[in-house]
Amino acid sequence: MISDETIVQSMSNDSTDVQNNPTLSSFNLEGKNKMNMAVSHSNNFTFSIGNLPEASTSTDLWISKNDLCVSDPILDPYEVLPDFLLNGRHDILKTVTKFVNGFNPFTLGVNPCRFVPILEARGGTDKDAQGHRKDSLPIANALASQNCQTCIFQYLEEDQQYENNAADINDALGRFLGMTSHGVIVRINPGTLSVTTQNKVDSLLRDLDSKGIKIMNHPDVNRKLGAKDALVKIKNMNCGLADTEVYYDAESFKEGFRKSIAFKPRVIKQNRGSQGEGIWICKLKDENAYNKRYGESTAPLDTDLILVEANDNHVEHHTVGEFLEWCINGRTEQSGQWFSSGSGKYFEGGVDSGAMLVDQRFLPRIVEGEIRCLMVGSELIEIVHKKPKAGGVSATLQSGATYTKYTPDDVKFKTLVSNFKKDLPNLMAAFGFSNQPLPLIWSADYILGDGDDEFYLGEMNCTCVGVTQQLDKVDRIATVAIKTTFPSI
Repeated sequence: MISDETIVQSMSNDSTDVQNNPTLSSFNLEGKNKMNMAVSHSNNFTFSIGNLPEASTSTDLWISKNDLCVSDPILDPYEVLPDFLLNGRHDILKTVTKFVNGFNPFTLGVNPCRFVPILEARGGTDKDAQGHRKDSLPIANALASQNCQTCIFQYLEEDQQYENNAADINDALGRFLGMTSHGVIVRINPGTLSVTTQNKVDSLLRDLDSKGIKIMNHPDVNRKLGAKDALVKIKNMNCGLADTEVYYDAESFKEGFRKSIAFKPRVIKQNRGSQGEGIWICKLKDENAYNKRYGESTAPLDTDLILVEANDNHVEHHTVGEFLEWCINGRTEQSGQWFSSGSGKYFEGGVDSGAMLVDQRFLPRIVEGEIRCLMVGSELIEIVHKKPKAGGVSATLQSGATYTKYTPDDVKFKTLVSNFKKDLPNLMAAFGFSNQPLPLIWSADYILGDGDDEFYLGEMNCTCVGVTQQLDKVDRIATVAIKTTFPSI
């Protein structure tokens, strides 16, 4: 029990002399009222606050999470210091909070020494009848069962027509996470929030990461590993194809594609599509016209192509020049008539908006499907063979593909798994993330090469990968999240 010593002494204008009392620490806070505070350190409770900069205000206050670990749950810091924690605003956060296992994060009197909340976005098509992702609560319950306190927070779209005080709530949530959390599991599906609001979330997560809070996953990790040019960064690994290229502007695309299509059939992938939209399998109509060596010559602009878009397997017939025009400027008189549901213009917005095209060799055995490795950190938890419907190449459910699950130790994929494990230790460094862990939940899709033991990486995804079909794995997800946040455990 905490002794009857004075826990907090506060005065409007006077200071507290703590020099002769080793159990007390003090600090000054500049605000509407200048206040000095003294905080007791008993054997059972430590609540220490570091020196504040001279111009600090209540909105600038930073409190170490370790200093909020209460081993004797009788003190509620929010009752003792309401104005200094969230300036009286933590009540509004209850409107965006799902409590888990009876833990109230706004009380902090129940030993919050391991607090790893889940962050969602409100709204979107990925939510259940209760308004949450179907896999969020199972993951949260798994965390709680492993003695890690958690809850589910929701970030709000800041469109004023949606929520008048959304920005205030989001700001309060960001400050609360900064003061209390040790790690944050991010489960925000791409496209749920507007670009402006998503950018604000990403900025918050970067700020939390800079303060030592483990973000799972860091927004820059999601962006770089999930980008199509990831295939270029890993092209010299066991899983890569050495002739993979990336184009960040129209001129390099015009030059590079004419050279690559003259050598072998290609797959051209835009960076910003989903479900196969903007991914084109490109072949010369004259299959005898390919060069024997890469770079031997370039294809003339009037060369006829056969194009298949992966989202629905529809076929288009165009010249090299028309395809270049479509990818650069979309539907124009020069690009001809297109039946795609997309709009082309894959370089629109420039590199800063994610515009790019990846040029990868077409692997004919794509008709046999893709092999998805579902990962939790460095652990392979499931292999899924995604097989297109007869006559197609797309492995999406939308296009009629069938999915077959395998265990990680299935002998059919022994070589794939072996090479994958060899690549893993070098993966994050290849993207410049030596200081970041592997994503918490992510997937890698492989394509069969010429031989039965050849597999090449076609795509990675680590942005809110769903596990609603793998809820039996949530305990492992929780274990990896805890280990990532607290490596010494």
